[in-house]
Amino acid sequence: MIDIPAMGLSESKGTEGYLENGDIPTFKLFKQSTGDLIPLGGDIPAWTENGMYTLSSLSEMQPIPNEFVLNSAYPNPFNPVTTIRFQLPIASDVKMTVYDILGREVVVLLHEQKNAGIHTIRWNGTNRFGNSVATGTYFVVMKTLNFNQIQKVLLIK
Repeated sequence: MIDIPAMGLSESKGTEGYLENGDIPTFKLFKQSTGDLIPLGGDIPAWTENGMYTLSSLSEMQPIPNEFVLNSAYPNPFNPVTTIRFQLPIASDVKMTVYDILGREVVVLLHEQKNAGIHTIRWNGTNRFGNSVATGTYFVVMKTLNFNQIQKVLLIK
């Protein structure tokens, strides 16, 4: 737990832009390694003068992307796990399937409705029967009603 003072508007010079009764404070986390300010959100009550509040949790707010994106798998090449990130500008039924070099389906990683936002899934190099797949080149195919994209990944053992 940490105390965070929130300054309010007063008749003193230099307090323009400070909180007024009824304003909702905003919180950001400074990531020192990158210099990024990460917006945080949660159940934040309206500010009142001399008020004291306990926030149960704050979490990173993810912006809603403005386009469909299948990001590059990381790591790639991989052994045995790779992470695949994708972005949806609208809620969509998403199917993510892995195929081998001959076009045979290896595994369906995902087939469900997802909300708009940034999502992550992991492939641990197993097929639908739980067996390890062979070293080689595979294709990750992401399909939605409005978007199709293919990405090549390399599994090295």
